Amino acid sequence: DPPVSRTATYTFYKDVRLKDAKYKGRWLSGKPHGKGLLTWPDGRVYSGMFKNGFEDGCGEYTVPNKTQNNANHYQGHWKDGKMHGYGIYSYSTGEVYEGMFQDNMRHGHGMMRSGKLTSSSPSMFIGQWVQDRRTGYGVFDDITRGEKYMGMWVDDLRQGCGVVVTQFGLYYEGMFSVNKMMGRGILLSEDDTCYEGEFSDDWMLNGKGTLNMPNGDYIEGTFCGEWGSGIKIT
Repeated sequence: DPPVSRTATYTFYKDVRLKDAKYKGRWLSGKPHGKGLLTWPDGRVYSGMFKNGFEDGCGEYTVPNKTQNNANHYQGHWKDGKMHGYGIYSYSTGEVYEGMFQDNMRHGHGMMRSGKLTSSSPSMFIGQWVQDRRTGYGVFDDITRGEKYMGMWVDDLRQGCGVVVTQFGLYYEGMFSVNKMMGRGILLSEDDTCYEGEFSDDWMLNGKGTLNMPNGDYIEGTFCGEWGSGIKIT
């Protein structure tokens, strides 16, 4: 009989999850257990700890992306064969996620960086994730547009209460729906002009409201139009 604990190399044929993968490392009672290396014919590689036949503990996982001629790379914690706990995932697109995982998904608190500061579309999100999607409170910094959003998210969209500040001195505080400024809100501009009322889209006034001027004058009425591009008042 082979020893209970040993080091050996084996290629899986029948195992659905590990089919055609080659394992080299420690075994315990016929299952990968301890430090080991898994390689698949398609180029995927897992290097790290195993427990009762599953990736478990600290491990590194690489998935080649042939269309982009580079790879996705994960380094972090595993549980029962899945990414679980704290980890860093570098995507072949250039995005990097750093934070919590559960069942192979971004789940819990995490930060996603897109592009470097010198690239075409740098941005950063820090906040809550639920099953791979931004859900809960989060801050999104869109460096290209010079806008920062702080508020609630549902399914990757701005939804609920939130605040937007821009590099041009605009400040919006109010409701968001399906990623847009929609519902009641307050808009404050650099010259202290303030609008309080209804919105139907980003920076789009639509409905009853009050416009307060820096000199103390105000206009009440029904507003329509984009802020900064001509507004109709009835």
